[in-house]
Amino acid sequence: MGWFYRIETVWDYCLHGNMQDSIRHFDFMIMFSSLFMLSILVVQGFCQTCPTNQHVEIMETKTIYCDVGGNVEGYYWYQGSISLTQPILRLENGVKGGEKYDDDHYDITSEGNMKIINARLEQEASYTYAVIFENGTVWRRSISVLII
Repeated sequence: MGWFYRIETVWDYCLHGNMQDSIRHFDFMIMFSSLFMLSILVVQGFCQTCPTNQHVEIMETKTIYCDVGGNVEGYYWYQGSISLTQPILRLENGVKGGEKYDDDHYDITSEGNMKIINARLEQEASYTYAVIFENGTVWRRSISVLII
């Protein structure tokens, strides 16, 4: 028998040292026997720095970053909601793909960040960034990209 807990704390040295956008996550599994507590196991810990609003100038090439550390299995970028679209970019076990991967205006970095190439007004949108960890945990963030 056991219970699962998630603890989120602000961690000001997480990746870029930006306390506003940095959160440290720890998931704990607390296991009990009928007589006493046996152990506390850290199931997953990760650090993320992910600004929710990012700007790109027209015709600029810029990386839309959302740094997530931990044991990651795959990175996925969606234009809009996850439930309404297929990923425009993905990186699974080092293999790149997605609906817009072959487009001349998008790429995905080896760290899972989205690169907008020669930005156009039609790339201004709300994107959803999803990360799947090796233990099956899914984390996601909505990011607004404004083309100026």
